[in-house]
Amino acid sequence: MTHITKGANAPVPTTPLRVAVGRNRVPGAPSVEAAALLLDAAGSVRGDADIVFHGQVSHPSGAVRHVGTGEGGGQLAEWLELDLPRIEQAVQRVLIAGSCDDGVFGQVPGLFAQVVAPGGGVVAHYDVTDASSETAFVLGEFYRRDGAWRFRAVGQGYDSGLAGLATDFGVVVAEPAAAAPGAPAVAPGAGHPAPGTPPVMPGAGPAVAPGAGPMVPGAAAPVSGPVPLTGVGKTGAVPAGGTASAPSAPAVAEPALPGTAVPAFAPPASTPAPVPAAPAPGPAGTVPTVAAPSPAAVPAVAAPTAAGAVPPVTVPSPAAEPDVTVPADADAPSWGGEPFEFEPLTFTGKNGKTIVVDLPFPPDSGPVILEAKVQEFHFLHVQIPGREDDVFCTDLPDYYGRALLVPPRKGGPVKLKVRHSGKWELTVLPLSAARRLGAGTIEGSGRDVFLHTGPASELKVRATDRHNGWFQLNYHAGDTLDELRRPAEELVHAWNGRRVKETVRIPEGPLLLVIDKSRHQWELTVEPEKNRAASKRRTAGVYEGKGDKKITLVSPRPGRPSLVRYEFQDAGHGYGVEARSVDEFGDETDWLNTYAHGVRGTGLTFGSGAAARDVRIKYSGQWSLQLLPEEQAPLITGPVEGKGTTVLRYQGPPTLMTVRRTSRKKEGRLTVHAWNHPYGKSAIIADVSDRHRPALGPVWVDPGGTCFVLVGCPESTKWRLEPTAFTEAPLLGARTQGTAYGVVRHTGPDTEVSFVSTGGIQHLYQLDENLFPRRKVTATSGPLHISEGILHVRAIGDWVIEKRT
Repeated sequence: MTHITKGANAPVPTTPLRVAVGRNRVPGAPSVEAAALLLDAAGSVRGDADIVFHGQVSHPSGAVRHVGTGEGGGQLAEWLELDLPRIEQAVQRVLIAGSCDDGVFGQVPGLFAQVVAPGGGVVAHYDVTDASSETAFVLGEFYRRDGAWRFRAVGQGYDSGLAGLATDFGVVVAEPAAAAPGAPAVAPGAGHPAPGTPPVMPGAGPAVAPGAGPMVPGAAAPVSGPVPLTGVGKTGAVPAGGTASAPSAPAVAEPALPGTAVPAFAPPASTPAPVPAAPAPGPAGTVPTVAAPSPAAVPAVAAPTAAGAVPPVTVPSPAAEPDVTVPADADAPSWGGEPFEFEPLTFTGKNGKTIVVDLPFPPDSGPVILEAKVQEFHFLHVQIPGREDDVFCTDLPDYYGRALLVPPRKGGPVKLKVRHSGKWELTVLPLSAARRLGAGTIEGSGRDVFLHTGPASELKVRATDRHNGWFQLNYHAGDTLDELRRPAEELVHAWNGRRVKETVRIPEGPLLLVIDKSRHQWELTVEPEKNRAASKRRTAGVYEGKGDKKITLVSPRPGRPSLVRYEFQDAGHGYGVEARSVDEFGDETDWLNTYAHGVRGTGLTFGSGAAARDVRIKYSGQWSLQLLPEEQAPLITGPVEGKGTTVLRYQGPPTLMTVRRTSRKKEGRLTVHAWNHPYGKSAIIADVSDRHRPALGPVWVDPGGTCFVLVGCPESTKWRLEPTAFTEAPLLGARTQGTAYGVVRHTGPDTEVSFVSTGGIQHLYQLDENLFPRRKVTATSGPLHISEGILHVRAIGDWVIEKRT
């Protein structure tokens, strides 16, 4: 089973899958209704049919279905079925969402999403632990990546209910119709469409009559553009004047495969298989018969009942109920795959010796644990030959210690070189043998390895050493086993410290905590976070801290960009104080630094529509990041003035823009870029550097996206941006000259030019019709060939373009 945490993702097989949106079965707890939204590349539904829920149980393609409810083992779940190979190529993401009409998600006990393979094995499991006042929730999403599918735990809630969630993904929520005079009042939720009735667009004609059968694939193409959502019917809701409606597919017990772990609740139908063709609609009031798989493969499905009656939900009898296997370690962590498991392997020896750990470690394997025991002398040295870092190079105060052992990337056996003055014993253990770090206190000495799978907590660290030795506590975290191989993040470091007394915050698990350097006697105590206000602020999109940290920003609106208001308190201006973007391989790239962007300002994140982003903060002081809606960015409708790093919106056609510094002082660099969502890339408009001379540059606009203009400069720098007509750019003549950044128009036939500047950097770009740099003219030496269009000059110092005769 792959347990993933909020923001993490895991690969899923491209096969038919089942998805459970479930909770613990507790009397009086709010009910949860599941839905699937099929989104295109722009992050929107294409039409009414792209919403599959209790009232519209099948997508026209047959690839996504709502198949009813299941219960067992004290749990209750609504099930969706996704036939991933059959999902149309235009669909890039499938959101798994839930709504709660009779309460809030903070009252739902044990809320989770679980992805189940055809054989019954759990592919991914996500427990929601931070729900509060939300009435709608995006639990996860399936998305395409490099020709395959992955599942991400999103965990984004909406206090505005299903309407707020739907609006974010291109759905226009229809207002409820006014009740006729004299009509009886209808309880909330009772006026929703009956199960099987799709949402109706205003003016689109009558809805399909209840019981008229599921929508026939291909009968109607999805409607493009925003669509109305009139409501989601609640399971078992009683329509006005009728009895409760049951799910379209009664629950059927699924037999467990021998030796296969299955969820602790029965899926409502057979193993996912290609959906049979829908029958032709029958007369109003009848229920179509769906051909069931052969009796040898699946237990018989209960016969459909007459319209208006409630067909019983089939629950397995005790005698026929399949064995339910609960994983032995319910809080087993996941890093995008199962850690390498093996029986412990022990080696003994005396003095110096080289041993071979003859285990078939897979390539890019995550770390394992090396446990050491000695008898007479404390000091032990263990290393992998050819590596600079040691596994052990320390005293073991109680003749015992544990360390992480990282196998070679190529996999296979590992050679260890041991140096000691007496007898020793080394045991290689799987990562699952790490000591669990839960609520309470753990005591010990020397080096050790711990596993934390709980929520973000406070960790009290107390340690003493009469020899004034080092003490260092680190942690390893990541979405994949490969990320656990990277150098650790430091939590506590005491050099020549006789006594350690600190309280630090540890992130939400799963993560490994490792005491890397210590001769100390120590105790670690895990306590809940006392600063609840800070926790709520993080939920509201505020991230705060002190010192170097790696954090994960979670998009409040997956698929759309967000503004980020940042501040590095009491910091100076330099490249050493920064926030760096971290990709899935652990590689870091520049994002914000106080030299180019100031100690405070507003930037842009999730520019390509990602649901989460890892960021490494490098600053010893207090810092904060706050996510804000993109609509808070001012709209450029004419000349605009401002101060410091800022994000603006531009909704016009491609244009030129004059960038000017208006501060009297020349404090820091001033640059302006155009960033287009969902293209996810930027193109520079102009770099004024530290000068007062204005610069003219192109504003690239992607016709299918949203254009943002990003101003980067120290917080005290004042600036002015002014949209400028193309006629203001000089025409290319026999000799055209300028300084630094500029734009030149060429209206004649193709020609050859020479380009020189007084600075060391000079670039000339040919722009396309959207003012995107389509070709770097100066990429070749010798005469430069240009065609008709707009040229963008990026240079330091004065420059000259001359036509060659």
